[in-house]
Amino acid sequence: MEIVKSLQNQKILKFILITILGSILLTISAKVKIPFYPVPMTMQTFVVLFMGVAFGWKIGVATISLYLFEGIIGLPVFAGTPEKGVGLVYFTGPTMGYLIGFLIATFLAGYLKPINNLFTKILSSIIFSYLLFIFLIFLVIETLGFGPENLPKLFDASLYSLCLFTTIILAFKTNAFVNALILLISVLPIYILGIFWLGAVIGWDKPLFTLGAAPFLLAESFKIFLLAILYSNLKKLRKFI
Repeated sequence: MEIVKSLQNQKILKFILITILGSILLTISAKVKIPFYPVPMTMQTFVVLFMGVAFGWKIGVATISLYLFEGIIGLPVFAGTPEKGVGLVYFTGPTMGYLIGFLIATFLAGYLKPINNLFTKILSSIIFSYLLFIFLIFLVIETLGFGPENLPKLFDASLYSLCLFTTIILAFKTNAFVNALILLISVLPIYILGIFWLGAVIGWDKPLFTLGAAPFLLAESFKIFLLAILYSNLKKLRKFI
């Protein structure tokens, strides 16, 4: 009985320690901006998904809950604090939807399990090929402008057929695209809730997608694919809890 009790205490201590360290990591990731296109990115959503994947949904949700609690009571843990306010004043501002979305995202990342079969591999490869195609179109429009004179360059830059063929081949050799699909599903609530609350705060007549999602999509894709590659190795960390 003493051994069992000792093991349980160790497990609780690990849970608490990882949760505290996770909230610190979230704070750091919110403050550090990395140069990226079209806007600088933070690694906050990376850490949100990382906590769920690496340590499971329970620790993930506990970590995000602690982080939000720290921010609500006035600690400058959020990205715009203390410059744009602290505590409830900041929390209930335009970014509240994104912050609440963190809870759902880390839960899904820790709870959902990839289904590695032929159908999901093909489906995930098609989805991410299509997203890659959209990003290429976006980049060309942003850099060249959209006009009849640029249509040949637009089609050349897309290389959609080649991307689709390549990713389907890769999907049969790796589970990265299946993992990325899980992470994509996990991150969606952040932006759905974020845009919904942003609309409630600044008005539904504003270009909400352009303001609240479009500038960050390329960075989110980078973070999702990075985590997808590391996915299997990260899940092994759960053995140490």
